[in-house]
Amino acid sequence: MGETKPPDEGHPRSELSRRLRHAMTEKDLSQSTLAARAGISKAAVNNALNPKKGAPTPHTLGMLAKALGVTGESLHTLRSLRDRADTRTRQHSPQLHGYLDAAARAVRQHPFPGMLPGATPPLADVYVGQRLRELPSGAATSAAAEMLLWGMGNCVVESDPGGGKSTLLRTSAAKAISHLLEGRTKSVPLLVSAADLAGRSLLPEAISASVSAELSEVGLLETLPAELIRTEPYPGARWLLLVDGLDEITDPASRRRVLSKLTASADKGPFRFIVATRQLPDEEFGALDRTVVRYELQPFASRDLRQLAARWFSGLGVPDPEHAAAAFHAALARAHLDDLAHNPLMATMLCQLYAAAPGQALPTGRTEIYQRFLDLLHERQHTAGNSGIRTQTRQALERHGARALALAESMLDHLPALISHLAVERHRGGDRPTMNVLMSQPAAGCPEGIPRTVWADFLTDSLRRSGLLSLRRGELTFLHQTLLEYCAACHTEARAQLLRTIFDKGWGRPWPWTRRIWTPPGGSLRSLWRDHDDSSYLGFLLDLEAENGPDVARNLCRLATHGGLEGAAFIAEQARMGTLISEQTLQAARSTLTSLARDPRANNVHRSVAVKTLVQWGDRRALSAAAAVIADPDVDEIPGRAQALIMVSVGDADALAALAQDPTAPAFARAGAAAALSVANDRRAGATLASVIRDPVNNEAAREFAAHMLDRHRSKRSSRKKTNRARKPPRE
Repeated sequence: MGETKPPDEGHPRSELSRRLRHAMTEKDLSQSTLAARAGISKAAVNNALNPKKGAPTPHTLGMLAKALGVTGESLHTLRSLRDRADTRTRQHSPQLHGYLDAAARAVRQHPFPGMLPGATPPLADVYVGQRLRELPSGAATSAAAEMLLWGMGNCVVESDPGGGKSTLLRTSAAKAISHLLEGRTKSVPLLVSAADLAGRSLLPEAISASVSAELSEVGLLETLPAELIRTEPYPGARWLLLVDGLDEITDPASRRRVLSKLTASADKGPFRFIVATRQLPDEEFGALDRTVVRYELQPFASRDLRQLAARWFSGLGVPDPEHAAAAFHAALARAHLDDLAHNPLMATMLCQLYAAAPGQALPTGRTEIYQRFLDLLHERQHTAGNSGIRTQTRQALERHGARALALAESMLDHLPALISHLAVERHRGGDRPTMNVLMSQPAAGCPEGIPRTVWADFLTDSLRRSGLLSLRRGELTFLHQTLLEYCAACHTEARAQLLRTIFDKGWGRPWPWTRRIWTPPGGSLRSLWRDHDDSSYLGFLLDLEAENGPDVARNLCRLATHGGLEGAAFIAEQARMGTLISEQTLQAARSTLTSLARDPRANNVHRSVAVKTLVQWGDRRALSAAAAVIADPDVDEIPGRAQALIMVSVGDADALAALAQDPTAPAFARAGAAAALSVANDRRAGATLASVIRDPVNNEAAREFAAHMLDRHRSKRSSRKKTNRARKPPRE
């Protein structure tokens, strides 16, 4: 058989090989040395350099480029040549190919706010995976990104503010594109904002408009047509809709409309969806099919946090990143930020603050982290020299005269206040164009003698350089919802007005702005939830107003003591988010929750919510409070008397096992603890349930319940094994 003919000169495969060889020559590297530096085999290097061979995988090309020092536009050219040369992507239409090329560039960017100028590591360089927990059972799963990509069903991912939802979706999109080009999957990702789907447009049209506008800034030259989205991307493939920010839609009816659209499209079209959101009322998910799985994205574990810090410090050029990460971890402990730093957004901001001033003490809470971070951004924006905004403003506007320049300088002085005004407008649901909002303010009105377009460009550039906003579809938007909330809370007049409204409420009445922790099937706790979750915004308000006097602290303590479940749950949530709460108030809230959980006269639903709140708070009294609920024979109306202890399954498994095996404990408490081990997928669950069944001291009802849970446990184990085999990715 004759030798395979190499592609023609100028063919993408030949050009890719030529460029790689040229880079090797410039670095004076042999194939063996390049293979060692790239961490791949010699055969992989030889194949990549041989134009007769198939195109290297994106992973192989990435390792080669890193070893050769190829970055920027040159790296983009290599990737484009690889994609065009890969025979596995020939079935893609030109429009789809153009979309994938632009999307791959877009998802490499980090979605978190305020990346310091000139020091923005690619997302892949600093990303650390998180874990998912299935709701409402509490069962832990495998690594989030892989599980979501290889799973076949639709799902919703929930987390606290800054919990890593956007990063997870971007990473999932990047991996899906890579797997698609390698022939390992037939899912084509479409990353869209939920707000873009909330209108009355048909879903394909809404997706087309959103994706095309979003990617135009990264080189998409041709609109991804709605007609292509209506059908399979190519034979045997389907679209993977990655929908971010459902909670950022302020109207509950609009949120439900988005979910209804997605559900109907997944039923009838070639779609699968993953929706990311903060926690929302359970009833809002009623539009979803029962097969849709809900997950909670878990905070970083300690080892993940240290790994993230080392990656960020490496990307920011900090000497000896591993040593710096260890010192950073110690600094977190000294500042009592250990728990708060497990939130991905908090960790990202803290890493940058530490890198900028390693010798400086870290902030003391969430609000101070934002204050210090925004101060750092402001300092970088107003740096001296030609790159500073003051110098560039003079260069851009001095031709319009001294008065115009003086007004521009004044606008820059008022920029933080103007951003706060814009944030208040957006937080209240206003959708006026940004330039109209700002130019209506005296400090940002267009001066005489300057064309409105020139002034608008100046305002736009100033806002973008603040590190807080970016241009999206021709409109300036805040880079993260919590940035919007913090800036809105900084608006002194709006803050004072809202807090007067809050603290004028009687503590005995329901608090409509308090988050619902859990709603049982068939039950409702609407009084614990308002239409739009403002707990994060309220946390900033409370911290900022507390600086002006003791009134906030006194009122919060009253709320923890006399506000019942709603008040204590609100205090617990604020503490988890990093709002500064006095120890006296924290102890009062814990006592209120514990007393409520143990009170047999209290509403059974509220008792279970109190237990769950203690669990989420990590309070040591959660287990004993849950046992009190389980031991009460009047708790039958809660689905399964083990409900309270099942919720504890996210906590101490050893304590659960000890309770289940304690012969002095109430029978239902033992059965519930064993059931909780099953829900947590603990290896001791089966044997523990069996021991409860065998113990003649336990009453018949408890033994029957344990037998029922043992059957479910065995069935679940069998099903999980089958699912894991089905989800196992194909070999390359």
